[in-house]
Amino acid sequence: MSRKPQKPDSGKTVFWKQEQGSALVMVMFVVLLLTVLGVAVLSATIGGAQRTELRENDVQSLHLAQKALDESIAYISQELDRHQDIDPKQLNDVLRGIRDQLQLQINNKNHKVYTELDQTGSASARLTNIQYEDKSLSGSNELPTLYHITLTAQATVNGVTRELQQKLTVDTFPEFLNYALGSEHNLTLNGASSITGNIYSGQLLRLSQNAEYRYNSSSDLKQQTLYPALSSDGKAYVQSMDSISKEGVPVNADIKNTADNLEESLGIPLENVVIKNNKKFVQINLEETMIDKVTEALNHTSRDEVQQWYQAQNKNVSSLIGQIAEQAKKDAVADDSGQSPLIHVATKPVPPANPSSNATEAELQDFDARSKLYRKQMAELDSTFKNMQDSMLFEGDLELDGTTFNQINYPDKNPDTFGQNIPQTEFKKWLIVHGDLIINNTSDTPVQIKTNIIITGKMIVKGKADMDATIYVMSPASTTETSGSPAGTDGQSSAPTVYTTILQDATIRDLNENGLVLMSKGGILLNRFDAFNNKAIGSDSAAQKIRGFFYTESSAWLYGVGSIFSLEGGFFARGNLTVNAVAGTASAGGSSIQFNLSSSLDDSRFQVKYNDQIFTAQQPSGLPRVKQVDIKVGKLELVKKDSSSDAEKASQP
Repeated sequence: MSRKPQKPDSGKTVFWKQEQGSALVMVMFVVLLLTVLGVAVLSATIGGAQRTELRENDVQSLHLAQKALDESIAYISQELDRHQDIDPKQLNDVLRGIRDQLQLQINNKNHKVYTELDQTGSASARLTNIQYEDKSLSGSNELPTLYHITLTAQATVNGVTRELQQKLTVDTFPEFLNYALGSEHNLTLNGASSITGNIYSGQLLRLSQNAEYRYNSSSDLKQQTLYPALSSDGKAYVQSMDSISKEGVPVNADIKNTADNLEESLGIPLENVVIKNNKKFVQINLEETMIDKVTEALNHTSRDEVQQWYQAQNKNVSSLIGQIAEQAKKDAVADDSGQSPLIHVATKPVPPANPSSNATEAELQDFDARSKLYRKQMAELDSTFKNMQDSMLFEGDLELDGTTFNQINYPDKNPDTFGQNIPQTEFKKWLIVHGDLIINNTSDTPVQIKTNIIITGKMIVKGKADMDATIYVMSPASTTETSGSPAGTDGQSSAPTVYTTILQDATIRDLNENGLVLMSKGGILLNRFDAFNNKAIGSDSAAQKIRGFFYTESSAWLYGVGSIFSLEGGFFARGNLTVNAVAGTASAGGSSIQFNLSSSLDDSRFQVKYNDQIFTAQQPSGLPRVKQVDIKVGKLELVKKDSSSDAEKASQP
């Protein structure tokens, strides 16, 4: 029932407030509000689900693209594993072939990867690009052992597409050149050796503060001194923490004191110990390397021919070189010029025998004529050695005494091009010595060696010598035990009967900042450098250092006890390497050396400072062949697309 309006005294008509439908309006407002909230919640839920799905697709596409890259890298590794003992010079062609095979798959779109969780084809990835920096085309001055491949893969998951890029570095650099000291077997550091750089042990790393040495007729002598120490940034590459021992006890025998034991016995924190499996060690192959270098020395001869000759000579280096010498001499006789097209063969002239006391005038004249011829031939040979132009094979032992012969020089090996901006070319000329190379310099003027040399016999150095050389000593090591030889860690002798490389009472320096790289198939003996010279202790003078890298396929023993051993470069043994050193002064005694010990490693008589420039910058032509290549994989990079650029690379988060 409606209400009738009432008229107040003012005479105006007033209606009462109408309330019809107010509940409906309220209900409709609440419904609208709930609908909006519901739609918002639903929209947020759907949006969150979509974002979650998008993110999942994004993550899956990244992982799928990475899987495509991993498969491509595995394919490249598998292809390279088929090429054992690969020649570094041929690796460029091998990598170019791998690049072409993958590029063909990319062009045909055959290289695809599908996820196992999706068989409908809505999730897939493939390699989209491969870039190889061809060494023959780039003209790069980079170390010729490094090769770079860049892979790009694209993945799509439910419409979400991502691209990843990764760079591979294929390295044929011999791994032993990465260390100041190292051994593929046991590395033993007895006493106060001071090492700047990294060390490597393929089996056991043994540390002791007792230096062992032999003196005069006394053997098995010991002197307690400081423990060995690496530089603060030096790393020890070992097989496990169990393989490191201090005085015969593993450093981790007491877990709480592992770091303290390591700090005391090697001078480095625990984080500077790197576990590296010896199966990943990149070995070199001296025999295959020798075939490479001999081929470089010969004219008009393929490596396959040299390989066949080597096999025919039962893999005997001396017999191989002997066969080459005989063939070259036959060719020289048949050639009108008297020179062999294979290689020039030289021999040391034989001096005429002295005439008898009752020689006739004719015999004396003949002796005089032959003496003049001998002196002429010696002068010509000396002149040839001082200005070598081509590879040469020298038959017999070659001795440089500082007087008769005092120099072997190839002017085009590491020429002085300072200020001329002339790129350094690879030097491929070799002096092959079919016999022993003996440097027995009795003068104060150093003998100068500026060449690459292959020696079939031994190498013996005494006196002063300045070297810019890569030398391969190919005389094989003997496995017969020698009386008095140091014993190996297994109780058996690990010393060769005869050292094939002996540097004794020698002062070896670099020539024009280019040092010596010496690789010996047999044992190396470095002995009595600056014996009992106490003035050189702690000196960083270049005059006191040996500058070079040394490698032996046998075992080696190095001493800084009575002598001073200061090496800039590195020393590596395929067998056991044992170092004995003291810190302080030393002087000759009766039955033992007399020491005035120091508490500072600055006074160590055995110091090694790693310097990779000796080999990597100055000796590219002498690179040995490695048994397998090393592949280093770079970080993943996300290829972003935007309007301002086609592709922008950024590190993957």
